[in-house]
Amino acid sequence: MGTAFHGLWPTVRLGIITIIFGWSPGADCASGVTDVRFWYGPDKTRLVLELTSAVTYRVFSLEDPERIVIDIDEGQLDQGIGLTKKAGGAVARIRSGRPEPRILRIVLDLQKRSTFHAFLLDPSGSYPHRLVIDLLQRENREEADSSQLDIREEDYLVVIDPGHGGEDPGAVGGSGAYEKDVALGIARRLKRIINWDGRLRAILTRTDDYYVSLRRRVAFSMQRKADVFLSVHADAAQRKTAEGASVYILSTGGASSEMGKWLAQRENAADLAGGVDIGQQDPSLQRTLLDMGLDWKIRESHDLGLALLEALEQVGGLHSQTVGRAGFAVLKAVDIPAVLIETGFMTNPTQEKALQQELTQERIAGAIYRGLSAYCDRDERCPSRTRNELERSILTPHPGEAGRLATISPKQVQANRPEAIEELASRFNATCVLKGVGTLVAQSGYPVMLCNRGHAGMATPGMGDVLSGIIGALMAQGATAHLAAGIGVWCHAVAADLAGAAAGRLGMCASDLNPYLRKLRSGRPVRE
Repeated sequence: MGTAFHGLWPTVRLGIITIIFGWSPGADCASGVTDVRFWYGPDKTRLVLELTSAVTYRVFSLEDPERIVIDIDEGQLDQGIGLTKKAGGAVARIRSGRPEPRILRIVLDLQKRSTFHAFLLDPSGSYPHRLVIDLLQRENREEADSSQLDIREEDYLVVIDPGHGGEDPGAVGGSGAYEKDVALGIARRLKRIINWDGRLRAILTRTDDYYVSLRRRVAFSMQRKADVFLSVHADAAQRKTAEGASVYILSTGGASSEMGKWLAQRENAADLAGGVDIGQQDPSLQRTLLDMGLDWKIRESHDLGLALLEALEQVGGLHSQTVGRAGFAVLKAVDIPAVLIETGFMTNPTQEKALQQELTQERIAGAIYRGLSAYCDRDERCPSRTRNELERSILTPHPGEAGRLATISPKQVQANRPEAIEELASRFNATCVLKGVGTLVAQSGYPVMLCNRGHAGMATPGMGDVLSGIIGALMAQGATAHLAAGIGVWCHAVAADLAGAAAGRLGMCASDLNPYLRKLRSGRPVRE
């Protein structure tokens, strides 16, 4: 790295320059910058500098062009850190130099003007000393929040909180899978199921891989006057055989178990891992509990937890049959029914693998929805079930049946199959499967799916019944209608291809698919 740094001090035009000074004890010797990471959220871009020790630093902004300058006394940039590849979000380019021999300077060239907030974090767990610079863009946050859903005053609003995110990975599995990714995957699917059903409305506290502080998650719910708060996580334990789902609510006293106590400590410390400046937190977050309506909140949260446990037991088993209690900070400051759901164990190799799979996430999301819906059936605040049951139905017509449903000829259906099946899905508000060569699956709001497997030998009596059975079995395991139809069509066609290759397509019967369906399900060899 050269000592010259060109173009760093162009003429500063009229404007206000904010300078932040920082110092930590022990910052008298050289400190190495060992890693540079960016995180991009809807309201900010976060730069994290990992350090070998505490530092003395200064951060200030310059104009024309817009940039943020970070000076670190006695700083050293480790070899191999490619700064040019690190930029993104609000940052167009990142570069480094030395205005003086003993000062490491890092410059962020900005896409547009941003305010900033800088702070140091002490080591926490596996995290070393860190210098954090947040570039704040409030208008982007407002746009991101409003883009999720148009919320009406009369809506029964469910806030879904995917745990962790960004700098905070949560529990890490043995193969390297992150809790934050599992939580977000399940939360996204749960939101889609809830909003598709239409009885309730759902919105996420985070929509991508970025960190949201516990304070912000709580404020998000309260500002939108949410009716229910669901925090989605994946568990961790020292014992690798630990498995199953758990549900926790707020405790006014001690934790109901050692596991609950340990989990609460781990989750409440998430702000340290995620990089929150503790000195900037709202003092209201330090309150122990909200006095008003606390008994009602805990009673309702317990009822919601029981309904969720009953549903989750059907799709993967439970770690605990009872609703646990612990002092989770994210549950403390909301005055609505609030639960924390541990969907499985990242530290269990089998569950870690399963939790990363789309079907498993869909099944868990479906179970959470069914538990939530059962709770809402007993909640007088929740709208009654008035929506057409066809919304959760699947139609599986062949071209002739599709023509009769659409009041057009089978020829017209075949002339434009995608348009015909999309029209049926919209008209009947259902998932529609148009059978035939190149089976199509359609649901309003989703691209049409095409199955490129299968053959003409499948045009035999009973073949459609087998398909319906496969789809029904997937839905019974927690898959949504759309996902069950897509997976079911594919499995049905692949089994037919395998059966045709083994015994020929001519004279194929529906029952010929059974051993190959078992093979697809279990992975075991097929007995010829």
